[in-house]
Amino acid sequence: MVASIGDISAGFRSWEMSFYAGDIWRAGANLTLNYGLRYEPSPAPNEVNHPGAIPYGCDCNNVAPQVGLAYRLPGAAGVLRAGYGLEYGPILPSSYAWIRSNPPANEVLMIQQPN
Repeated sequence: MVASIGDISAGFRSWEMSFYAGDIWRAGANLTLNYGLRYEPSPAPNEVNHPGAIPYGCDCNNVAPQVGLAYRLPGAAGVLRAGYGLEYGPILPSSYAWIRSNPPANEVLMIQQPN
């Protein structure tokens, strides 16, 4: 059993943004290259009620290159495709939501129930 005693209200605020620039280059009759660069900064979340400090700062170095190619094989053999890219995600609210359970505003009690 888990019980929480205290004020667990939270007013979390966060921003999500992403920027992307890319292009397609037809390098020949059979070869097409795609390339791009994505920037997804993840600013530090904020809590408007100030129950405790959020231990995350801005993750602002999320630069992610992406590249891909498509090569048409001779005849009716099909198309060979390949791609590579990095991707970043935001700090999920479930990661910092436990801050509202920290003392002194709140206490969490866990009572074990053995067999």
